[in-house]
Amino acid sequence: MASISLDAAIRSLDRDGDGKISAAELALCMVSLMAVELPQEEAAALVALADGDGDGLLEVEELASVLQAGGEEEAERDLLAAFETYESDGEGCITPVSLRRTLSMLGRRRRCTSARR
Repeated sequence: MASISLDAAIRSLDRDGDGKISAAELALCMVSLMAVELPQEEAAALVALADGDGDGLLEVEELASVLQAGGEEEAERDLLAAFETYESDGEGCITPVSLRRTLSMLGRRRRCTSARR
């Protein structure tokens, strides 16, 4: 998938050309891009969550902050899921035995001594 800059994303969502995304513009985008009807009150609440300067609009920096926070949360969830995959003994840590077992399930055979490295 092609990478798109935040400025370009704002421009594509910004219907009135003011460089910011309003709750109304957000609601319109949800309908046009995702076929999801977003009530005006919910759109305003979403904008308010990220609106750092209180003007009721999302600017590039505010959108970047939201996207970065979302990316960090997703990375943390992915890391926790990976840990839980390897930590199969219920000990709260990845042991050589649980590592070997998981690697074996993934088709990678290892002896316990090589798993300790």
